[in-house]
Amino acid sequence: MVTVVSVTPPDGSVKSPEIVGAWFDEHRAVVPRDAVYPAGRSTEQTARHNTQEMNDSQDAAVAAALKQQGLSPKKARVRLTLPDVGGPSAGLMCALGIIDKIDGDARGGDLTGGQTIGGTGSIAADGTVGAVGGIELKVQAVWRKALRGAGGRVPSC
Repeated sequence: MVTVVSVTPPDGSVKSPEIVGAWFDEHRAVVPRDAVYPAGRSTEQTARHNTQEMNDSQDAAVAAALKQQGLSPKKARVRLTLPDVGGPSAGLMCALGIIDKIDGDARGGDLTGGQTIGGTGSIAADGTVGAVGGIELKVQAVWRKALRGAGGRVPSC
């Protein structure tokens, strides 16, 4: 399971030719920096905030998955390793991955019939799925990745 979005770092700069080129490229999007990064936060503050949101999201994903499976968090141990993921948007896919491991043969893939899938969305500990932030950019990233690496196979969105 993969969640992919590529954005300029909070302290990064973009040159005018890049902006103009991206503006006319249907596979890229140009948005104001404040639409992605809150104004007034340093790079370090943004990184800490995103890390905390991801930690909270993982905790919620574990709770939601175990609840769905009728298991107590006290009787199950779940460890997630998600390098380079920040924010809450991977929570839903984490919960589905946990359910897939618990409910299937413990190797994963049973829930998806062995297919590799991508998705995004936050999830609360009670299993409520939240809104997806930046969906337009995420859909573009999935299409771009699929067209580059999947032999022209286009994802179903």
